[in-house]
Amino acid sequence: MYQPVVLYIGLRYMRRRASDRFGRFVSWLSTIGITLGVMAMVTVLSVMNGFERELESNILRLIPQALLTTPKGRLDPKRIPASVPDALAGVMCVAPLTIGDIVLQSAHSVAMGVMLGVNPGDPEPLSHYLLEARQDDLVSGQYRVILGDELAASLGVKRGDAVRLMVPGASQFTPIGHIPSQRLFTVAGTFAANSEIDGYQLLVNQQDASRLMRYPAGYVSGW
Repeated sequence: MYQPVVLYIGLRYMRRRASDRFGRFVSWLSTIGITLGVMAMVTVLSVMNGFERELESNILRLIPQALLTTPKGRLDPKRIPASVPDALAGVMCVAPLTIGDIVLQSAHSVAMGVMLGVNPGDPEPLSHYLLEARQDDLVSGQYRVILGDELAASLGVKRGDAVRLMVPGASQFTPIGHIPSQRLFTVAGTFAANSEIDGYQLLVNQQDASRLMRYPAGYVSGW
């Protein structure tokens, strides 16, 4: 019967004469060590593959992967159309986005967050996880916000409550010093994606976000 050469040689050394007990002991010990090493490697690779899938499904697909912008950190989507980033290799979806780091203040607490300004009609991965809210609720000029459920819990707010959004990076100079751009928003609902973004991310209307960031009319952070 045909046997692979490596397997044949290995079996031959494992089945040595009984007189060479030390050699057989070393062979069996080596075999057991290699077997345990391979089992450990397979286990680690399986865990890493599972972690990678979990990372992709729970985090990476819920946040922007790349942002195409200008040195000033904002652009006019009419001057730089979506066809520009869409032509890049590996791009699967393109949408205008206004994004910024903000401070949230409620009547009970203060927290940090990441604001995503989106259009009600654009595809948004978090729309599948909205609770008591719809993406269409983010109407321009009504200054509504959808918070992650953990973020809402840390602020002690619920649907219908008011929360103040402040952008430290968009401050204006006044006679009493620099004051960050700020505005009261109404909580339109929450989302629960069972991910760490539930603790810091929030959705607002894109035009409302651009005004809060003090962008020129029609500008966004990028594609």
